[in-house]
Amino acid sequence: MSDFSIVFEFVLVQISVAFSPGLIIALVINESVQKGRKNGLQVAIGAASGAVFITLISAGVLTFVFNLIPEILTLIYIFGTLYIFYKGF
Repeated sequence: MSDFSIVFEFVLVQISVAFSPGLIIALVINESVQKGRKNGLQVAIGAASGAVFITLISAGVLTFVFNLIPEILTLIYIFGTLYIFYKGF
């Protein structure tokens, strides 16, 4: 259940960022006004698919890094213990 709530919060934040006014929205509106609805939809679809791709890659990288934290902490404990023994003797 905890994993679902984390994924839900992540998706909610991504949706709120995607639909907030910004440069992409301005680009879509500008393209629609200047070149028509079809070109505006093409730009919107391209921007949305790019955002989804970047979001999935970011989520994968973060998951990989957070899964490595226990191993990294174990290495820090081992090297820290060896260093303390070295300094003690």
